[in-house]
Amino acid sequence: RDLDRDDDVAAIEQFASLRQFEAANHSLNHLPWLHTMSDEEIDHEINETHRRIETSLGMTPLGFRGPGFSCPDEVLRILARRGYAYDASLFPTSMAPIARAVFLMRTKLKGEQREKAKRLYGGFNSMRQPNEPHQRSVPESDYRIWEIPVSVMPWTRTPIHFSYVLFLASFSTRLAKTYFRGALAMCRRWKIAPSLLLHPPDFMGRDDDDDLAYLPGMSLSRKSKLDFVSWALQLYVSRFNVVTLIEQTNATAKTAL
Repeated sequence: RDLDRDDDVAAIEQFASLRQFEAANHSLNHLPWLHTMSDEEIDHEINETHRRIETSLGMTPLGFRGPGFSCPDEVLRILARRGYAYDASLFPTSMAPIARAVFLMRTKLKGEQREKAKRLYGGFNSMRQPNEPHQRSVPESDYRIWEIPVSVMPWTRTPIHFSYVLFLASFSTRLAKTYFRGALAMCRRWKIAPSLLLHPPDFMGRDDDDDLAYLPGMSLSRKSKLDFVSWALQLYVSRFNVVTLIEQTNATAKTAL
């Protein structure tokens, strides 16, 4: 929806100054329960976002990440019709039910929205999903799309992206740094190229917006977060060749041939 505002479009266009930048589809309204919506509603969420990215940014998105890690079969069918190369929605974590319980407790959703949110993130069987890029078959089609999961810690399948690591940092910076350093070491040992998430609140603190207090790690100050994320990103770049998701998808596809 930000692409309806000229100021927001101008801010997004600044990403073009980066060495690498890819605009991908994250839905129109960021409703984390695509799995409960009708085919028509899902179609609008994806196709309207696709149109706005092309119109406002002059880029054609080739990837999708579902809000709330939601990517039901209908989403895959729409992505296939659009010729998307990858989806990056799966979150193969052992913590799914716990993450859902915390979300429900902190957001205080009620009524229909609360019922829809009860299926967020999946169950404990989410951890059985692959933790590395793989192809998914699109129902009722010969099309196959690459899945680039949100990486989790090998073996324990606990989250390693910044929202969760910053939550640890709110208790102990040393613990959070040890955990993140260990996660990258485990990924190298298991030959997993970690795909990490960055959310806007990872760069915001308790001094920025009281309305976001329910999110993990929002008890930290902005400076504390920026210091930690800067350290973590520098470590990440020093251990891995960090690229956009479409580049990772293309490289993975070539390796698989």
